[in-house]
Amino acid sequence: MIIDFHCHIWIEDWLPERFWEGVLSIITRMMNRLGLNLPPSEVKNQVFPAFWDPTGERLIKAMDEAQIDKAVI
Repeated sequence: MIIDFHCHIWIEDWLPERFWEGVLSIITRMMNRLGLNLPPSEVKNQVFPAFWDPTGERLIKAMDEAQIDKAVI
């Protein structure tokens, strides 16, 4: 049995705007260092939806693909 002991299920409304502003700043800086110079609004539109999985369906799909039996959220 394989257990993932570190995973997250997030949706935008679950955390304060200040949190997402900090995440946006970090991701934008990282992308700029990689030569991917996107404005913060574009980073938010392209990257943030990948974080949000309120039903856990994407997590379950990824677990099935990786043959993970259980996860601690």
